[in-house]
Amino acid sequence: MRLKRLKRLAVLLGVFLCMGIFSSEAAASGETYHVTTLDLSENNRVLIKTSHPIEALRVKKKSYPLAEETVYSYNIKRFNYKAGTLEIVKREFANGDFFLFTKVDNNKRFHFYMELDWSFSPDAELELKEFSQFPKPAGESAAMGEDRTSYPTGLLDIQQAGQTIKQIMIGKSYQSIEHIKRYEYANKSVIRELKAEADAVTKTETEEGKNVAISLQSTGKDIVEQWLMFSDSKLFESEKELLSWMKYSSLNYRKTNKWYTSDGPYNKMVLTVEPQPRSKMGYGRTLLNFREAEAFDRWNKTNERYYYNLVSNSVADLLNFRGEKTFWETEVTSTYLLDLYNMTAPFIDTRFNEYIALYLRDVGEALAVSHLREPLLSYADFLLSQIETGNVIPVNEQGALIPDYFAVYDPVLTHTSLNHGLGGLNILLEAYLSTSDEKYLRGAEIVQEGISGLDTQWLREDGDTWYKVNPDLTFIGRDYELLTLEDLLKTYGLWSKINQENLPIIETFLESKSSYLKNNGIKIPSHTQELLYSYGIGN
Repeated sequence: MRLKRLKRLAVLLGVFLCMGIFSSEAAASGETYHVTTLDLSENNRVLIKTSHPIEALRVKKKSYPLAEETVYSYNIKRFNYKAGTLEIVKREFANGDFFLFTKVDNNKRFHFYMELDWSFSPDAELELKEFSQFPKPAGESAAMGEDRTSYPTGLLDIQQAGQTIKQIMIGKSYQSIEHIKRYEYANKSVIRELKAEADAVTKTETEEGKNVAISLQSTGKDIVEQWLMFSDSKLFESEKELLSWMKYSSLNYRKTNKWYTSDGPYNKMVLTVEPQPRSKMGYGRTLLNFREAEAFDRWNKTNERYYYNLVSNSVADLLNFRGEKTFWETEVTSTYLLDLYNMTAPFIDTRFNEYIALYLRDVGEALAVSHLREPLLSYADFLLSQIETGNVIPVNEQGALIPDYFAVYDPVLTHTSLNHGLGGLNILLEAYLSTSDEKYLRGAEIVQEGISGLDTQWLREDGDTWYKVNPDLTFIGRDYELLTLEDLLKTYGLWSKINQENLPIIETFLESKSSYLKNNGIKIPSHTQELLYSYGIGN
């Protein structure tokens, strides 16, 4: 009996070893590596070392306005069948720098270990400038709870003879599990549960030379991702600017991207989304975070390569995520909209789409890429199509309001908040100014009449604006303090260039809201106050 038990244990141990349960330890000791070579460029060869065999599946190429992408796909083999996939994506920008995204998608319950190895000559000097010199703030957000992500590991500076020959920004590795909740039609909500953020880089030195290894560890039924940014020049010419970015990334870690993937960045989601894992570690692709607004602003001021690369990458992410559609979908269900309208993902957030369209237009103008004007016009066309099909809130015979949200598959009429309504109006006005096409002006006049038709009903008794109007034209909610004021000013400025007959009602709103803010001790930023004064308001 005892002999049978020992034999059974021996068999089980053999099975576990074959399954790769101990492969990570073995791989770490260099005993069971399977080695594949990948030439990323003429002077950039990487060794892919894995605990299990991989086989090349295909190489795909894709072009974006500011980037060229090459996707290397591999099957992970276990017992001679596919157990998962390894994907390495090189996204190269116009300046020759590139992102390298690595993703292990492990479908089975086995451990998989891999390394990306780069070798340098013995006389090379490797210095890692770490983000951790600026610790991230402690504490939780009432809306999001705890965010366990932080910032990249750091900037690796590689020198020979005292001169930088290469710099690599090194991201951390992210282990997660994908959760999908399915609804009627083709509706589904997709979220990632973060299991771990970890440093992935190791530097070693031998007689043959210096070595940099990036390691990813999958424990089974998970996704593990990591990113690098390569440059044969300095990503930051200014050491002061590098430290400034590190400090900003730390203080603003919740809204600064750090979990980059070839499909877009992942960030902590609010707790009012579903599905929400028990751990409350729900992360998703939030549309506004696809933009690199801070990096774009800094690039305009400093011209640093790192910012240019982030902005170029954001353009690729946004166009890739949109695909063939004329709008960007929110892929995670909001329980706020679920409770109000039984609306599930995917849906269209008009404010998010407005901000993205304007961001791409601005990037296109700054980088002389005329093609990036297209998303704004395509989104304006989408808004016109909603007006034409009657998927709007009618106010009178001439006017209608564009709702805040549109369902993709199961139509439902939602509310219009004043800031969203103004945003849609402004997109149509921007499209008209860009093209002089009368269809955009006609659409804008319909929306303006929708706003004007409700006249001073938009104003609360205390002088503030209402937050939103429902499809039955009832008003509800306390409005944003400054956001809607900024939107009103933008609308005022656009109509000033086109048709000043539409200014009086906007001016009434501006007078009332700015007075409300001042009377309640709410500070109006100096640039906003100066704009009010320039329009003759609030003097």
